[in-house]
Amino acid sequence: RNRSYISKNIKSIIKDYNYAFLDKENIVMYYGNRVPIVINANFSFKDIAHFLGCYFSDGTKKGNSWGICASTFDQANYFIKMHNLLIKNPILNVELTYTDPNNEDKDELKERLHFIWMKKTGIDIPKDKIWIYTTETKDAQNRNVYGALSIKEHRQLVLLYYNNLLSNLISEIVNHDNKKIALEFILGVLEGDGAPSAKARGHIIIASNKKESEILKSVFNVVGFNDCWDITTALL
Repeated sequence: RNRSYISKNIKSIIKDYNYAFLDKENIVMYYGNRVPIVINANFSFKDIAHFLGCYFSDGTKKGNSWGICASTFDQANYFIKMHNLLIKNPILNVELTYTDPNNEDKDELKERLHFIWMKKTGIDIPKDKIWIYTTETKDAQNRNVYGALSIKEHRQLVLLYYNNLLSNLISEIVNHDNKKIALEFILGVLEGDGAPSAKARGHIIIASNKKESEILKSVFNVVGFNDCWDITTALL
């Protein structure tokens, strides 16, 4: 089928893969002996910049599986919506991790968590994939009220494709000085790994490792944040 149907944003992304059109909007992509995937043939980086910022900060980028973690119902709905935009034949696996400070009955707690997530997101979390951990800390500020939802795809090609998307998005931002996309990406990063500093200081903290902090530095420079931030290195 005519390659003109491919948006310019993904021509460079899929050039190293074998692929074929299923219809005007969908491409089946192959790579070696990996399970093939169906991807969206038409989208803009503006559409996915915020989501890829979330993925950059809070997603799985190594190994054999793709994954991202949602701390709220809204995040879960948004992440799945955006994943379905990019991957047209999603095969999602979900797990919920919940920290219980009250030492409740685990079976009753699993039932309640399953119900509330189903009601708020439509996600049917298998009961044997709800993991309950007890703690003696009653009021941890960073604890998710209804747990953290892990959303995964166990097809390695999904992971490779996301990493390629991310690499090309960063190149678009830095090489073309694209401030609008850079800002959307930064907002996504802040949603995933941003946190306010001490109340007496007007700071926002982004947790990152050394390699990714260099990428963030280049993106910050595009939007003119180079003079209003610094990097504190920790062992990560």
